[in-house]
Amino acid sequence: MRMIFMLVVGLLLFFPGKAQTHPAIERFLNAPYMQGASVSIMIKNIDDGSVIYSYDADREIIPASVMKIVTTATALELVGENFRYETAIMYDGHIHNGILDGNIYIRGSGDPTIGSADMGPDRDKTIREWITAIKNTGIKEITGRVIADESIFDTEGISMKWMREDLGSYYGQGCYGLNMYDNRYSLFLNTGEPDSKPRIARSEPDMSFLFFHNYLNTKNIDEDST
Repeated sequence: MRMIFMLVVGLLLFFPGKAQTHPAIERFLNAPYMQGASVSIMIKNIDDGSVIYSYDADREIIPASVMKIVTTATALELVGENFRYETAIMYDGHIHNGILDGNIYIRGSGDPTIGSADMGPDRDKTIREWITAIKNTGIKEITGRVIADESIFDTEGISMKWMREDLGSYYGQGCYGLNMYDNRYSLFLNTGEPDSKPRIARSEPDMSFLFFHNYLNTKNIDEDST
């Protein structure tokens, strides 16, 4: 992102009006790390809409994080800056001697922050608040089930148009009516010598009910090769 930002600044400095491709742009486009990449550039004057510079501007490419500007602006317009998500904890049935003869429901509203790593180190704070609220009703035990209600959204949390290569990354998790821990978990590995198979030590949060097929191989490099 820093490289792109510096590139744009350079364009603004070197192209006060329409001009041919600047050598800095040529070097950027012909750099080894750009091989196979799709590049589309357009810079406009915000006062009159005139094009200051463009390169293959009609090429259709995935906008990536640029779309966050559109969705953020839409949210601010529709719900306002003071909007807060509400997750409802409900129950049915009857309570007798601390025992709920019924179910507990967790009705989501699409809140992406429950247990999120971006909300600070205490990721379980919200869940503890739920437990306290349940105890305050006098419930100590239930005979039914704990039911997660995510019906505010449909069940297609991951778009089929997303790049499949992104789904294994931290930003590739889906979005649902009820989200927990960023809808992802982290695996911690114990690595050995190069070309050996690392051992899965644990997961956070605990996913002990899952079985993992380990096809990893340890490499002595300083970059991601997944």
